[in-house]
Parts: sequence; structure tokens; C-alpha cells
Amino acid sequence: MSKKLIFDSTSTSIVNLMCSCNLLEDLLNDKKIYKQIKRDPTNIYQKNNNDIVGKWENNQYIPTETAKRLMIRNAIPPKMYGLPKLHKVPLRPLVSCVQSPFEKLSKYLKDILSNIAYKNEYYLKDSQHFKQKLKNLKIPNGYKLISLDVASLYTSIPIDLASQIIRKKWDQIKKYTDIPQDEFIKGVETTLKSTYFTYDNKIYQQIDGCAMGASISSVVAQIVMEDLEESVLEKLDIRIPFFFRYVDNCLTAIPTDYMDRILDKFNEYNSNIKFTIEVEVESKINFLDVTIHNKNGILRTKWFTKETWSSRYLNFNSNHPMSQKKSVVIGLADRAISLSDPEYRKNATNKAKSFREKQLPK
Repeated sequence: MSKKLIFDSTSTSIVNLMCSCNLLEDLLNDKKIYKQIKRDPTNIYQKNNNDIVGKWENNQYIPTETAKRLMIRNAIPPKMYGLPKLHKVPLRPLVSCVQSPFEKLSKYLKDILSNIAYKNEYYLKDSQHFKQKLKNLKIPNGYKLISLDVASLYTSIPIDLASQIIRKKWDQIKKYTDIPQDEFIKGVETTLKSTYFTYDNKIYQQIDGCAMGASISSVVAQIVMEDLEESVLEKLDIRIPFFFRYVDNCLTAIPTDYMDRILDKFNEYNSNIKFTIEVEVESKINFLDVTIHNKNGILRTKWFTKETWSSRYLNFNSNHPMSQKKSVVIGLADRAISLSDPEYRKNATNKAKSFREKQLPK
């Protein structure tokens, strides 16, 4: 294993920053998703938050200690920034909600909803979990591996749809809160509908959907995707050997003559949530950090890295604790070995060892 590994250079970061600014401006010009507003609504939203929390406290839905924790003082507007995702989409928009009007209430509601999410049989925690679930799986003759991916998941989720699913799952949710159903849904809708942010000294409002960066968005997206997959899979008129999902990326195997139909089935769930499909090529498909080989119905895996992966890590000569430097190497070796089946491990470990020494400019 090469000893000297570094982060991306400063010049690359500057180029990425310049590109991000232009791409964000293009994104914000999409009038179907965002609109520019004239006045800063921070004070109004802060009052709305405190009114909701005060009402819940007065009606003894939440204890006084919780109410004090959820009250907001001196809120500031959320801020948008962009995270480059060169391998997939030009830019992922993120909103920093630190000290925003609904920051604390959003996290509080998220914690309640998390009790009923992330538990169905299709959910994947990470690549290691995925690798374990693939053990001993086989696919029938005439089936091919496919992946389904939602385009812009968070901003595609209608708030009304999220509210409907919360109502449908209320018997599970009410075990974890004393807040009545209508009040709870009002709190969720208020936080989701108050998605605004500043960028380049301008204020924008997101028209619908969840903000990438708000605490509640991740769990709302999760329960919507769980309802989607349970609803769609129940109505399929074919047998599928498995179905796995990580956030909005799904993997399954279907008959070769069912490709168009399954995409239609998933896209019929909601007009806002649209999927794309990718089919195995030469009996291989990439999913998470794994390349899956379909060998006559038997699935074998090897460690996968995207073409845009820089293979640059912490510089061995940097002033960091040795424990951190060791962790980088151990983590890299562990992924190469644990995500690869025995026949691919030699190539995976050689790949990990082949990273060339990259020195910072003197």
C-alpha cells in the first residue's frame, strides 16, 4: 500500500467552486422548482415555529423541557450551496439549516418518524449490508439485473403525498408521540412548506418537495420510498427474486421482456416521482460500491469505484495522528476485500496497492 495519499489539490477545489456557482444559478432558474421572493420570511417562520411549540406545550402534548428546547430565538435564513456529483448529475443542491426557524422542530419530528422507518425488508444500510443480502441469491434463466433510480428525489416528493402516508401509518407513529395526528401532520407540513434559503444575496422559495439539508427530509423521503416500493411490488404480475433499495437507488432482476413495463409501473405511483432504468451490460451492473456479475444466475461481486474517483486521501506526511492515517489504509483494504468475492480479491487488493504517490507542491 502506498504510504503517501492526499486530498484533491487546491486548484481543483477552486475550479469546482467556480463551476458550482454557475450550475447553481442555472438550477435556481428552474421556475417549476424555485421562485425568488422579495422579503425575508425568517421572522414570520420563527413566530410560526414558536406558536406551534407553545400550543403543544399548553395542551401538554410535549413536556415543558422539550418546548424550551424547540423554541427558536435569533433565527437566520438557511443558505444554499452545491455539492458536485460529476459521476451522475452536475450538482447536488444542499441547504444548510443551521439556526434556521424550523431547525429544531424538523429534527424533533424526524426523530419520531425514524421509529417507523428504515425497517422494511428492502432497505439497505450500506455496501456491507448489501453484500450480506446477496449471499446465496440466484436469478432465474431469462432474467436480467436492472437498477432503478429516482431523478431528484427530495424535490420530487409532493408534500401532500408525504402527509397521506403519515396518515396511513399513524397507528405505528402514535406509539412514539402524544401529539395528536392532525397537529403532528400540521407540524410536518409547516416545516416542509417553509423551505426557503438565500443564495448570492437573493432569497428563494422552493415550490414543493423536501429540501436537501433539512433534518426531516431524509426520513420523509424514506417513508415515501417504502410506501412506493410496497405498493408497486404488490401489484407486479411477475415474480422477482429480490428487491433492494439504498435511498433512491433500487436493484432487482426481471424477465428481459418486462423492461418497459416495470419502468411504467414505478412511474405510475406518482406523477412527480420519475425513475430511470439501467440494465446489466455483458452480464454486469454497478450498484453502490459493488460490480455484480451475473454468472448463469449466480451473483458474484467485486469492489467498484467510479471513473471520477480521484484515489486521493490523507497525506501520510501531514500533521495528523498516526491512528487516522492507519484508519485510511485499513478502511481501503477492508472495502477491497470484503466487497469482493474470492476470485476477484487479488485484483481488488492490487488496485488498492497501485495508488501512486502524490506529493503536495512545495
